[in-house]
Amino acid sequence: MSTQKVEYDAALGGRVTLPSHVTTYHYAAEALQEIRNLVADCQETTQRSSKLIFQTLPKHMRRRAMSHHPKRLPRKYRQAHKSQMGKSGNQPVNGKRPSRKYRRRPKNLMREYVRRQRRHVWLETHIWHAKRFHMVDRWGHRLPYASCDKTYRACYRASAEHCLLQDISFYGCVELRGPLDMLREGFARLTSPQCGLGITARTFLSGRREGSVELFEDGRYPYGALQRASFMWRPRREEEDEKQTNHTLWLWLHPSGAQAVLNQLISVFQLKSTRQQKLPLNEAVTEEKMDVDKIEPVELSKETSPGKKNSKKKPEQRPLRFWTKTKAFDPQPSYFNSDGTLHLVLLQREFNRFRLTGPRAQKVLFASLRPHREEELQDKANYCQAALQLSSPAELLSNLVMAHLVVDPRLQRPKKRTKAVGKMEQPPLSAGDLLMNSQRVCRRVLCGARRRESGWPKALCPRTSTTSCENNMPLCQELHVPSNSKCRRFP
Repeated sequence: MSTQKVEYDAALGGRVTLPSHVTTYHYAAEALQEIRNLVADCQETTQRSSKLIFQTLPKHMRRRAMSHHPKRLPRKYRQAHKSQMGKSGNQPVNGKRPSRKYRRRPKNLMREYVRRQRRHVWLETHIWHAKRFHMVDRWGHRLPYASCDKTYRACYRASAEHCLLQDISFYGCVELRGPLDMLREGFARLTSPQCGLGITARTFLSGRREGSVELFEDGRYPYGALQRASFMWRPRREEEDEKQTNHTLWLWLHPSGAQAVLNQLISVFQLKSTRQQKLPLNEAVTEEKMDVDKIEPVELSKETSPGKKNSKKKPEQRPLRFWTKTKAFDPQPSYFNSDGTLHLVLLQREFNRFRLTGPRAQKVLFASLRPHREEELQDKANYCQAALQLSSPAELLSNLVMAHLVVDPRLQRPKKRTKAVGKMEQPPLSAGDLLMNSQRVCRRVLCGARRRESGWPKALCPRTSTTSCENNMPLCQELHVPSNSKCRRFP
C-alpha cells in the first residue's frame, strides 16, 4: 500500500507559504539569547555538572598541576578554582615565604641532614650518589647500588684503561690498644696459622704493610667463620721498646659481620663497656672526669625506669645513663678489661675510604694530591712527590702503607673537567730508594699518632687531609682519609 507524500512548501502544493528571503539582523537577535543560554549551560560547574573549572579548558591549555596550583589556570578562572578547592578541603596554603633563602638556611639544612639519618647512616658522598645512583639500605647504611644510566661499559672502560673510584667508607674501624703479648694470645684463639700469617707477624708490626686475616669464632676453627678483616699497626717511635710499650692495632671490618666480630673480641679479651660503670651518689660527677662522648646510649630497664622504686638496688650506687637523638652521631663506644691494660674503641664513620682501580690510578693521585710542604715536613713531601710519580704501584711492595699530609684538593680543583693522561716527570727517587726510606718516613708521620678522644690522631690532622695509600693489587689502590668533621679547616 503506497502513501502519497505531502508537500510542505506552498509553491509545491503545500499549505505553508515560506518567505523568499531571511533578514539576518532579526534572526541573530532572536538567536542571541539562545546562544547565551547554551554557552552558560556548557560552562556551568554547579552541582548539576560533574566537571571542574580546569576540566572545562581546551586540551592544549590543560596542565597536570592545575588542581594544586591555581596560577597554572588563566586569570579569569583562578578565583572560581580556589572556591572549588576550598569546598573540597584542598585549599592551598598561602602562608609560605616567597623567597627560597628563608627555607634553606644552614641550620635548617643540617637539622634535616641529621634527621634523615635516624635509621640508616649516610656516607659523606651520599648527596652526590643520590642524584646519580639507585640507593639501597644495607647493613645499617644507605649505599649506592647501581648507576641510573647505562654506565656498565663506562665503568669497565675506566677500570681497564683509566681509573675507577669507589667509596667504601662503610667499612668500620676497631682500635685495640694494649700489650703485644696479650693481643697475640687473644687473636690466636680467633685465627689459625693454617690460614697464613697472623696479625702479630713481624712483617706487619712495623706498620709498613697492611695485612688481612681470616677470623673465626673462639676455638671453632675451621667452623664458625666470621669474615676476612684487614688490619694495620701504628708504627712505634725508634726509642720505644717493643715489650714495654703498648701497641695500637686498627682492624677494618665489613659491617655485615662487624657486630659478630666485636662480640668475639669482647668475650676473648674479657672486656666491659664504660657504660656499666657505677658512681657513688655522694661523688660529684663533673665534665672533666667524664668523657660523655665515649659513653654508649643505654635503654632504661624495668628496674631502673623512673617512677618505680627498686628496693634491691644499693642506695650508694647508681648507673650512668645517657641518650642520643640519632643513630648517625652516636658517641664512640669504648671497652676495657678488668686491669685497664687493654682498650677497645669503635671508630665507626671516622674515616673516608676510597678505592682506585685502573692503570692510571697513580696519575690521578699525582694530579689530585699535592704534598703539604713545611720546613719540618720537607722530607715527607719529597717522598710523597716521588711515590706519586711512579708509573705503577707495582714498583713498590704489595700492601704498602704510605701516610702523607696533603693540601685540601678542593683548593686546587681545575676549572674544567680533565683527565690525568699527561706524562709524569721522572721521579727524583727510584723505587729502591723509596723502599729504603718508606719505613723512616711512615714512622715519622704515624709514630706519634695517638688517637685523640674526638677522632683521628693529632699528628694526622693538622689543617690538611691525610691519605694512606695501599696497593694490594697492581692496579688497585685505596685512600684512607679522616672524616671532614675531625679535621681542622684552613683559617
